[in-house]
Amino acid sequence: MPEPFVKRLFTNAVEFIDALNRGPGREGLVLRACSLKGQSLAGQDLRLVSFEGIDFVGADLSRCNLADASFQQCDLSSARLGEASLYRAVFDGCRLPNADLRGAKVELTVFNECDLQQANLGVTGEFLCCKTCDLTRADFGAAAVAHARLDGCRLDHARLAGRVWHGLWASGGSARELDCARARFEDARFSDTDLALANFASASLTQTVLSACGAAGTDWSSSRWQSVMVQQCAFHSAQLRGAAMIETLFMECDFAGADLSGVTFEHCGMPRCDLAAAKELPRSLSNVNLSQANLAGRNLASCDLSNADCTECNLTGANLGQSNLHAANLSDARLQGANLAEADLTMAWLMGADLTKADLSRANCRSADFEGARGEGAKLEGAIFKAATISGATFDRAALVSADLRQVIDQGRSWRGHDFRGADLSGCDFGGCDLEGARLTGCNLHQASFAKARLAQSDLSGVKATQTEFSEALLAGAKLSQAHFEDADFAGADLSGTDLSPARFHGVAFEGVKLAGARFAQGEFKRCSFRELALKKIDFSGADLEQADFTQADLEGAGLKKAKLRCADFTKARLKQADLSGAQGPGTEFREANMEEANLGGAHFDACTFTQARLVKAHLERVQARNCMFDRADLSAASLGAAHLDYSDFSYATLDLADFQNAVLRGALFHAVLEANVRLSGADTNGLRRTDMDQFKAEQFGRK
Repeated sequence: MPEPFVKRLFTNAVEFIDALNRGPGREGLVLRACSLKGQSLAGQDLRLVSFEGIDFVGADLSRCNLADASFQQCDLSSARLGEASLYRAVFDGCRLPNADLRGAKVELTVFNECDLQQANLGVTGEFLCCKTCDLTRADFGAAAVAHARLDGCRLDHARLAGRVWHGLWASGGSARELDCARARFEDARFSDTDLALANFASASLTQTVLSACGAAGTDWSSSRWQSVMVQQCAFHSAQLRGAAMIETLFMECDFAGADLSGVTFEHCGMPRCDLAAAKELPRSLSNVNLSQANLAGRNLASCDLSNADCTECNLTGANLGQSNLHAANLSDARLQGANLAEADLTMAWLMGADLTKADLSRANCRSADFEGARGEGAKLEGAIFKAATISGATFDRAALVSADLRQVIDQGRSWRGHDFRGADLSGCDFGGCDLEGARLTGCNLHQASFAKARLAQSDLSGVKATQTEFSEALLAGAKLSQAHFEDADFAGADLSGTDLSPARFHGVAFEGVKLAGARFAQGEFKRCSFRELALKKIDFSGADLEQADFTQADLEGAGLKKAKLRCADFTKARLKQADLSGAQGPGTEFREANMEEANLGGAHFDACTFTQARLVKAHLERVQARNCMFDRADLSAASLGAAHLDYSDFSYATLDLADFQNAVLRGALFHAVLEANVRLSGADTNGLRRTDMDQFKAEQFGRK
């Protein structure tokens, strides 16, 4: 039977030392409540010895073998343990301020609730554990320890600089102003640790984890991070200038006031990170995962974000002008009010992105995907959308000045039923587009092209279309209420059945336009050209046709009642049986027009030209035609009762059976007119000038 283990308790230091000197057996040696202050035990074999409440202040324990030794509530202030063996040694509740452990060998060594302030912990070995210890200003500068664990410790001002720390675990403590400059951390972990003002300049972190740490004011400049995981850490006012990040992931971190200028990222991510208030950001975030990150209001002008993942990223009000977003993923990103002017968005994904009031002017969006994006009020002036996908996107009240959508057309893109209300589409090319039923209400179409486009049943109410091209476009049934078309080209367009009356057309050429069933009444067609058009029985009643050109147009039976015809040109036009009653047309040209049986009753045509016009059986009752030229006109059987023809010239006119009853002919000229069958009863002929025979003879002689 083995003898039972018996502790040998000593309370006298001298007796304890004598016992040590008498023999090698040390199991059960216990030294309690005595003082070894300033004494030297250097080189002693103190294995398995228990020290309880011993005063070791200034004692020399260097080179001692303290394997499996335990120290409880001992005071080792300024003690020297250099090169001691601390295999499985335990220090519980001990004081070791200013202790010197340089070169001590640790393995499975434990310091629990110990005071190690300003201690020199240049130890070597592995599996060092410090629990709830005060390591303020402790010096690990010469340490070489693998798998050290520092739980709940205070490491303020401690020095870990320049050393390799493999498997270090620091959790739940304070490490303010910790000095880790040039240190190497491999497979390390910092969790719930306050690292405020710590110095990690030029440090290296590999396969390391930082979780829920406070890193306010920390210096990480020129540090190198590889395969690092950082979760929920606050880098407020941290210095990361020039750091190199490789395969590193920052999740839900806050970088308010942090300086990230010059940081390089290689296959890195910063999802859900708050970068909005960072002091500086790197010029390149290419290939970085920024999903759900907050970059609101950031100045990222000319930044490289190519291939970056910005899914659901908050970029509200951010400045991304001239930035490189090639192939970037901005799906569901918040870009309200963001500046993307001149940005490169080629092949970018913006599905479901919110671009409300964003500025994409002159941005290159070739082959970008805007499916389901929201762009209300966005500025898209000069943007390039070649081959872009815009299906399901809304750009209400967006400005698309000079936007290029040509390849959208080439690939059969459809704008059918699309809502462009209030958009500025100046210079856009919608040639060949299907815009049937599209809502273009209030749009600016200055210099836009809709050549060969389908605009049937579309709503163009209130549009401003200056120098716009609609050649060969289908506009049948389009709504044009209060639309304004100036110098627009409708050559070959189809306006069949379209109500043009609520619109304003200035300087528009309608040659070759299909107008069957179109309605012109009450419309405005100033300076428009209807040359040589077949307009039989077309109703222009009440229309404003000032300076319109109807040269050689066929207007037989057309309705021009109360139309405004100031300075219009009907030269050689066919107006047989047309109704011009009540029309207002001073300065209008009817030279050589066929106005047989036309009704001009009550019209105002002062200073007009009817030279060589055919007005046979025309109705000119009560017409106002002062100072007009009717020379060589044919007014046979015309009715001019009560007409005002003051100072008008009827030289060489044919007036056979013409009725001027009660007409006013004051100062009129009937030169070379045969009046035999002219009715002038009741007419005011005061000052009427008749044939001047001398002039007539001279004219006849000239003809010979």
